[in-house]
Amino acid sequence: MPPKLHDVAQDRHQLDFLKAFMASEHNDENLNFLLDKDSADKIYAKWILKSSNTQVNLPAALQSQLEKLAAAKKWSEMAKPLADARVSITKLVDTDVMRRFENYAPYKNYMAANNPTTKAAVAKMDKDIKDGAKYFTAAIATVKAKGKPADRIEVNRMFDSGRMRHDKVHESFTELIQKEKGFTRATFATVFKEKDDFSKQWLEYRKLLGR
Repeated sequence: MPPKLHDVAQDRHQLDFLKAFMASEHNDENLNFLLDKDSADKIYAKWILKSSNTQVNLPAALQSQLEKLAAAKKWSEMAKPLADARVSITKLVDTDVMRRFENYAPYKNYMAANNPTTKAAVAKMDKDIKDGAKYFTAAIATVKAKGKPADRIEVNRMFDSGRMRHDKVHESFTELIQKEKGFTRATFATVFKEKDDFSKQWLEYRKLLGR
């Protein structure tokens, strides 16, 4: 089911996506009218007046009512018809625009990224990345300071310990990319950067161990 304008407007990011989408369709005057909190006379001049290049499309009866009030300069009596106009435009956006907006890629990615299941999985993996990075930082510093152990069994132990941490993160990361469309570099830039740095640490550690 397509999202409703009222719900999208409660989230600043979703609203920004909707503004961009409607601007791309050249019908953003509808949204801007709904968001306009100016006085009745200024709202009329910008969004209702027929000669305005940002006029919104209202039912004929409502348009006529507003025109008569404007001609008589009865701005204080416009509250009710302007409220009716907002209801009319909201219905128009909900029944027409929102069907297409639902498939707008930036909005879809944002919503997918903010899915509770995705956020929980990312949080867990992010913790594993940080824990692993902390391990590699200490392990790399130790090998650089003391050199690679002469005991091959100890080197294998150290390698296996590092590989276990790397594989745990790598497998979780790959699974998220495959299962969650919202898990992208655009939506989780920080996590992707941490994963890149983590992979570089693992590569450095392997080289120090001669593996």
